[in-house]
Amino acid sequence: MQRLIFNGFMQSLFGSCVYGYADALSIFFGYASIFCWLNAQVPQMLENYKLKSADGLSLYLLYFWLAGDLGNMFSCVLNHQLPFQTYLATYFVCTDLILLYQYFCYSSNKTALCTDKFNTPHDTSVEHGDEEFVFPEEYACLELTKTMEDVNYGTMNSNSSRKTLFMGLLLFGCRFGFGSTTALLSTTAINSGGSTATATAEEVLLQAPLTLGWVLAWICTTFYIVSRVPQIHKNHKRHSTQGLSLALFSFAVGGNVTYALSIILHPGRTRESFMESLPYLSGSLGTLFLDAVIFGQFLSYRKSAAVDNTNAQMAVTRISSLSRPLTFSSQ
Repeated sequence: MQRLIFNGFMQSLFGSCVYGYADALSIFFGYASIFCWLNAQVPQMLENYKLKSADGLSLYLLYFWLAGDLGNMFSCVLNHQLPFQTYLATYFVCTDLILLYQYFCYSSNKTALCTDKFNTPHDTSVEHGDEEFVFPEEYACLELTKTMEDVNYGTMNSNSSRKTLFMGLLLFGCRFGFGSTTALLSTTAINSGGSTATATAEEVLLQAPLTLGWVLAWICTTFYIVSRVPQIHKNHKRHSTQGLSLALFSFAVGGNVTYALSIILHPGRTRESFMESLPYLSGSLGTLFLDAVIFGQFLSYRKSAAVDNTNAQMAVTRISSLSRPLTFSSQ
């Protein structure tokens, strides 16, 4: 067994023994993954607060995140996981709720603003010859209602609620089934004693939830991968990534890459343990492709967004100049 000169430091820092450099790298990448996910959603919160809008986010993306994190949190509580794991899962749920609060809060504020503008009884136009011009604030409100394509995403009917509930139950079952996978394998190995004897009824009962958890884990992985699709679709529909934080997906990529490396580099990996982690490993690597698509959208729409902003500023300037009171000089 290779002994590291900094093994004592690693044990005091991470609370576990380190058996070789590969194990040390595995632990390092594991905690690096946690660091990335702890900071992933903070830049998006700041971006929403700065813009006073969360229109750049897909509502279904937030629903997928919340359902998965709720399942993770409840599985930690029910399986009596370490307090750190429970606190971490609770933190993720809180960040999801904050993003959802920002989404609905800013959307409702904009809707109320436009309603007030249209219901105001005073005259909001200025006649100039045979034409009528709208004041800039009403023009901005009209543009706001024109560009609120996220209304289609935010419509909450009974069918979408049932789908979200069903998805959350599947995610919960996946997390719950895999939360005790290691314990199930250990118990089965002890009971079997390494022999090829016929499985007892107890072993069959132990293998049933393990198999169910493995199947649900693949379903969970599919949901996590598909969660990027609504965001990609919304970006394509808007031809813009305005309102999205690039740091959010940068941290997500970093978290997935380091998580995959922590699994691959672990020296104690066996075929059984690798099969256990295969759904989550596939989920991490699968989302990397979709995140690359989102990065491509950032680059592709950056130039067009700059042109659109310039045109919008020119339009507002023109409307502002036309809506100024006319003054006539006497000759």
